[in-house]
Amino acid sequence: MDAAAYHDYKRVAMEAVLASHARLARAYQMVLVEGAGSPAEVNLRANDIANMGFAEAVNCPVILVADIDRGGVFAHLVGTLELLSTSERARVKGFVINRFRGDISLLQPGLDWLEARTGKPVLGVLPYVVDLHLEAEDVIDTRQASKAGQCLRVVAPVMPRISNHTDFDPLRL
Repeated sequence: MDAAAYHDYKRVAMEAVLASHARLARAYQMVLVEGAGSPAEVNLRANDIANMGFAEAVNCPVILVADIDRGGVFAHLVGTLELLSTSERARVKGFVINRFRGDISLLQPGLDWLEARTGKPVLGVLPYVVDLHLEAEDVIDTRQASKAGQCLRVVAPVMPRISNHTDFDPLRL
């Protein structure tokens, strides 16, 4: 399926996504939903089923999580809010900053600025955890750590239509 066909298919897929959410919402007190990629891709907004389009469809609140490790976290969060529609922006209840290293007191002026600029609270700052190797869901992470002294070498072909690369994780020793 090419990209255009996939984006057309998302209209059909949204029905299944909403039905699944409704089933989960009936069965559980809370349903926590993780988006995919950026919530503010203006060129993909019309058929969004994974981020703000879904949040709008099920009328749920949103927390924006941003990675500070690569830099630009404040531009990312403020820029994201600016690109959201008025109703989408109203859904955002606050921010979480992920992968912070260092002295939180040095970050505090930026957190204060972000809250004043956006009117939304910073709900938490999560630390960078060294040697935390989570599954790489959508890509093969060639930098994954291996235990010292092991000599097994695994080669995994990356095919154009592979979905979840986590299938290769058991091959790591």
